[in-house]
Amino acid sequence: MIGGSREYDSVSTSIYLAAVLLETIVQTNTMNYTLQPATAAHQPIIKQLIREAHLNPIGIDWERFLLACDPEGMVIGCAQVKPHRDGSRELASLVVRKPWRKRGISRALISALRERETEPLWLTCASNLVPYYQKFGFEEVTSLSQMPAYYRWARRAFDLITLFRKFPGYLAVMTQPAAKIGGSAPLN
Repeated sequence: MIGGSREYDSVSTSIYLAAVLLETIVQTNTMNYTLQPATAAHQPIIKQLIREAHLNPIGIDWERFLLACDPEGMVIGCAQVKPHRDGSRELASLVVRKPWRKRGISRALISALRERETEPLWLTCASNLVPYYQKFGFEEVTSLSQMPAYYRWARRAFDLITLFRKFPGYLAVMTQPAAKIGGSAPLN
């Protein structure tokens, strides 16, 4: 007689508690965030995020940054489009805090920055990240002759550094052709 037994009650209570826990986890993983332009007050937190992610700290200017913030206003991610002297524009400084990863925040930052651009975007990344950026329509450029001057210099400098210090993979240079700018690239 299962219907009135204590075993049934404890099993149904366990199932109920598991369902409540699962619902809490789902709600936690789908928390809202907003995108907003950075202000001067955000400069220290942007620099901190960049340092923590071990990204290039050169050219960190809050005026170029787009931020992702949690409902309490805490910065949980950032990215910028950085102009270079050769006229190229770089998607750079993309960081999302670990607890917020895999929730579409980097996708939202990339898409929002891409929407503003009319010229090709470029980026540099570790070679293991090439498939990630390909999802956004970026294509790897391997020929130095096809790269703007800044990226030729960056690639050569990285190659020189690796003569003295070993790194896994290589520095990939990628571009998003103008035809894919403005949000038209696939967002798989």
